[in-house]
Amino acid sequence: MKKMPKLSEKLKKDKKLLLIVTAGILGIVFIVLSEVIPKSSYEKTETGEQKKDTVSSYEETLEKRLESIISYVDGAGRVQVMVTLDTSVQTQYAKDEKENSKNGDKTSEKSYEKKYVLTDEDSGVVLT
Repeated sequence: MKKMPKLSEKLKKDKKLLLIVTAGILGIVFIVLSEVIPKSSYEKTETGEQKKDTVSSYEETLEKRLESIISYVDGAGRVQVMVTLDTSVQTQYAKDEKENSKNGDKTSEKSYEKKYVLTDEDSGVVLT
């Protein structure tokens, strides 16, 4: 028990030691708090996934309703409808293909080049 008064006296005299001990205590408090906080963030991601399912099912419902309505129009024939809402994600890839071939005396050379055009909401068009 004699060590405790000595420690408190050292902390009062040495400000660097006081700062180190305070930082250690705050670190322990943050570690304990981090055990509680992730539970609420997991719940938020689950509701986000549920929201995606809801949007997807809403899109499918709209597609079916539009297909049935448009199929009743005279001359429409077989109908397929695709609905994409602003909140949903759809990825489409565009390709730029180039093919060269040369035929010579007993040798032939063929080269093939493919470029994919990718788009991103923030950066725009990216060629790969």
